[in-house]
Amino acid sequence: MYYQVVENIMKIPFSDLTLLHKSLHSEIDAAIKRVIESSSFVLGHEVSNFEKKFAEYIGVGHAVGTSNGTTALLVALKALHIRPGDEVIVPAMTFFASAEAVAFLGARPVFVDIDPVTSNIDPQKIREKITPKTRVILPVHLYGQPANMDEIKAIASEYNLKVLGDCAHAHGAKFHGRRVGSIEDIAAFSFYPSKNLGSIGEAGIITTNDNQLAELCQKYRNHGSIKKFEHTSIGINARMEALQAAVLSVKLPHLDEWNEQRRGVARFYNARFTNMPVKVPKEINDIEHVYHVYQIQVDHRDILFEKMMQKGIGVNIHYPVPMHLHEGFAYLQYQEGNFPVAENLAAHTLSLPCYPGIKEEQMIYVVNTLKELIHT
Repeated sequence: MYYQVVENIMKIPFSDLTLLHKSLHSEIDAAIKRVIESSSFVLGHEVSNFEKKFAEYIGVGHAVGTSNGTTALLVALKALHIRPGDEVIVPAMTFFASAEAVAFLGARPVFVDIDPVTSNIDPQKIREKITPKTRVILPVHLYGQPANMDEIKAIASEYNLKVLGDCAHAHGAKFHGRRVGSIEDIAAFSFYPSKNLGSIGEAGIITTNDNQLAELCQKYRNHGSIKKFEHTSIGINARMEALQAAVLSVKLPHLDEWNEQRRGVARFYNARFTNMPVKVPKEINDIEHVYHVYQIQVDHRDILFEKMMQKGIGVNIHYPVPMHLHEGFAYLQYQEGNFPVAENLAAHTLSLPCYPGIKEEQMIYVVNTLKELIHT
């Protein structure tokens, strides 16, 4: 049993990684044993093997494994020659790391409001933020929904800018038949354990079709070195561990199946929220959302959050603070009201349990509980 009923309360986690790991227990054990017996724990065959498999899956020429998703962004930005004083366009609603990586290199994250339908960066608002200092547009495929890459790439081409995709939520998502990570000039993924494709610790990867960018990323992730003890530039330690690569190689063949299960959960919820005061995610034509997060928008969000938790339902908020209102970005001198769509989403978004293996009776309990709480 993967849920528990106590005093008419069903305990449902926000995510249940044990279900995936249990189904692959023997394969994961064998992969871990193989790494230990090899005594090759950083980079090496396991990492290069996974890089090759992931590149083939995404549909690119190169994949460069990193220590996590944030270092993937840092290394990719450095490969794009981002320096202090440069500007990078970032959506006003995303996880902190998307803009943190820009700021860490001394560049300025320039925020752009989001589309009220997709919650992704609004291409119509990008042009007004472009200046002579702009170097990169950094779209985030938030919640697993691909951003509008046709318009973003057209703007980037018009202004001679590069596009760096933040694909942390969107493993396997497709835009017009192409997987995200293959459309951008370069892209960064996180394999944090709860992601659609998750490691058993920290890991990330960079994908690109550009030979030069791939070579730079390989160098910058390893202290500026391609050949041992020869450091031709300043880099960082962002190397992927062999253990994570081995486990990810076991999981990768199952990713599409797991994503389809997530899509099934989303369809189940959507069909049952039609007559409720709930704004559900909307998929745009010819775009394949992979629902890393199934989020709705509701009034009185904070009250519903607390009551859902009291009813045993693991809910979450992605994200309660838009980028420009984080204290860490106070130096940018944005103010409340600068990005009203992002601020509205931050105040109303609520994420529901959505993961491979969730049971129908659990989803029914989520729906019925939410319905009961909204109408009381």
